Amino acid sequence: RASPGIDWPTVSCIYLIYDPWYRKLTTANAGHMSPLVLTEQDIQPMEIEQGVLLGVRGIIPGLPPYREESRYLPAGSTLMFYTDGLVDRRQREDGKGKYEDAEVYGMLSTAVQAVARDGVELIVNAAENAVPGKIDDDMAILVIRTASEELPVWEVPFTAEPIMVSEAR
Repeated sequence: RASPGIDWPTVSCIYLIYDPWYRKLTTANAGHMSPLVLTEQDIQPMEIEQGVLLGVRGIIPGLPPYREESRYLPAGSTLMFYTDGLVDRRQREDGKGKYEDAEVYGMLSTAVQAVARDGVELIVNAAENAVPGKIDDDMAILVIRTASEELPVWEVPFTAEPIMVSEAR
């Protein structure tokens, strides 16, 4: 149980394992924003359970454990992971309030779609500069793309003898 007056630290985290041979992405999410799936036509958040922030279990006991989820990623899939500093509401350039979430995602979508098939560095640059205004939060962007071709697979039989372990490695 949390003691009154204690300010418990919390943080979001998303943990990923990707198997390039089976094209399987496994995630566990502790309150982090869902990655964006990029195509030339669209940008959509990947539908994964968000979970609770790390550190919240110290405040609220009995929360469910983090759930591991897996999904298939087609060849050439592009995903963008980011911290909330990328999409947090920013002051409008004209000084009239802050951008709404829909406006932010619209600008981000337009900028990233223009370079969706280019290198991941160009996607990061486009995302970073998509929304005008001063960034007043930390921002990290990671763009990954799966291989567009099948990876080679081979089988080599070994006899069931202890001496063969080093050869198999």
